[in-house]
Amino acid sequence: MAVLAPAALASTSTATPCASDWTTYGGSAHHTFTNATCLDQTNVHTLAPTWFFKTGDAVTANPVVVGNRVYVGSWDGNFYAIDKTSGQQVWKFAIKPQPAVSPQEGPNGRVLDPTNPESFATSDGGLITSSAWYEPASNKTHGRNLVIFGGGYTLYALDADTGQQVWNHDYTGLPEAPPDPNTDETRIFSSPVVLGTKVIFGVTSDGQNGHRGYVAAANLANGSQVWRFETSVAPGGSILDNGCGGVWSSPTVVESQNLVVLDVADCNFMNAPVDGIYNEKVFALHPNDGSLAWVFDPQRVDNGCDWDFGATANTDGQSFLGVGGKDGTYYSIDPATGTKRWATNVVFGGFAGGFLGTSAYDGQRVVGATALGDFGRFEGFLQTFCTSDPNSLPRDLPVQEPSIHAFNPSTGAVQWRGYTSQSFGPTTLAGGMSFVGTGIARSIQVRDASTGNLIHTIPLPAPSDSGVSVVGKSIFFGTGSSEQAAPTGVFAFSALG
Repeated sequence: MAVLAPAALASTSTATPCASDWTTYGGSAHHTFTNATCLDQTNVHTLAPTWFFKTGDAVTANPVVVGNRVYVGSWDGNFYAIDKTSGQQVWKFAIKPQPAVSPQEGPNGRVLDPTNPESFATSDGGLITSSAWYEPASNKTHGRNLVIFGGGYTLYALDADTGQQVWNHDYTGLPEAPPDPNTDETRIFSSPVVLGTKVIFGVTSDGQNGHRGYVAAANLANGSQVWRFETSVAPGGSILDNGCGGVWSSPTVVESQNLVVLDVADCNFMNAPVDGIYNEKVFALHPNDGSLAWVFDPQRVDNGCDWDFGATANTDGQSFLGVGGKDGTYYSIDPATGTKRWATNVVFGGFAGGFLGTSAYDGQRVVGATALGDFGRFEGFLQTFCTSDPNSLPRDLPVQEPSIHAFNPSTGAVQWRGYTSQSFGPTTLAGGMSFVGTGIARSIQVRDASTGNLIHTIPLPAPSDSGVSVVGKSIFFGTGSSEQAAPTGVFAFSALG
């Protein structure tokens, strides 16, 4: 079987050795969150804002940077192309409304769900949280550069140069029924990956009963479904419309095995087999037909501990494959068989804890920030039910520390750890440094990737959950969150000299 090469692994910019583009979530279909850069531990201290592009609501998608354009969507329901140099809008595209998703953007800001007055704080995203995939012009695209992303339950392909829609196709939480944007809360959190003529991505019904999550492959030419892999499946094989099987992660491509790897969230804070055989598991699919290659089960019982898999896996495309879970553990998995190589637990995890954002991998180390902790879920109470020893460490606390760790990719040994780095977003490695946007501290923290020493901090007016895209001597990231609507938008910082 021929190995399909993802187009976005090749940069379209070759002006200097450190000018590689950032073409999708995490920089490539390997989702390593690393890139060549001319930033170093000297000039990183000169990073200064070059522009701020204001949006109508939070930007939690990882910005895509290709040539002189920055592409990103916002919770305000618009997808933007921004001039990389000036920060001026080149074009914007408004996606279709989906009133079932809360919060909605209105003329005076966010509109709360009247039946849920806590929807500001409880929402985990607006209509666009999916990062785009940049597909360069070829015969497959009829000579057009494309940006492909999820907005609500709809997959979109736009002309990257003009912003004109090429196609859109709905992938609802109940695929057998007609789309119903007024009641269906399903969204595509996943950032798509193009392999050959297929666009592969995950879907989540966001826990809505009567709906389900799954993985789909769309036709690159028109967005229509090529295959669908069901992730909400009972032990006997029947499909469950129980709101579970949610796939938040993006497909990670392992070329050596010709596989795509994804993972599944929990079901009502648990992983009971009767609620679905794929909940809280990692799995690999053959991209040609969507058939299952293997399933990794961490072999832990979740008694209401809320230990989803939501982060995206990291790989070198050959022999390394790893992913962090909300149980506070980073797992290394054999990409050929799906068996565990090592697992290192660093925090207790829980409702708002563990590895929510994707970790970074640069070949020498894995670095990942963890989120808050079991905040709001009877912290401490679950210590009794989620461990065999209630007195064991790490403890179930509202805010869990340490909050950033570096792992040896061969053994899983912790190389260093740091504090006050709680993040709901991804971690980036570039230029021998780690970059992470923090939630509580509201900053971009830059650490020495070898030692974990904090070497630079960029204060921010709002949390950043988008992940930092590093291109050349510049960084790009979004701001805003469910707890705070403003100031929201995209920042660009560049180093002097």
